[in-house]
Amino acid sequence: VNNLHPENVVGAISFVQAVDDNLPGDLEVVSVTTLGIKNIHVARDLEGIDIPVELFQPGIFAKEIEQICKNSCPILSGKIVVSVQRKLVRQTRHKEVFLL
Repeated sequence: VNNLHPENVVGAISFVQAVDDNLPGDLEVVSVTTLGIKNIHVARDLEGIDIPVELFQPGIFAKEIEQICKNSCPILSGKIVVSVQRKLVRQTRHKEVFLL
């Protein structure tokens, strides 16, 4: 989205879009969108800041990301370097209850 240079530090924030547990066995698919943010200490600098959920939409374009940042979250303007959507397959956390 924005340029990144070797001296830039990159942090990340992620948003879980969906969890699909309709797989056979003990597996589930977690759909996640992650934003790479340069030159911000994510935990410290974004504490208490409302991050617009619109930034995590799949298929959003760079111009749209910048416009959302300028309008809703100026601290992120010019700082987002990548938006990545991925699906993770993991063992489900469901616990079955055994009754006697």
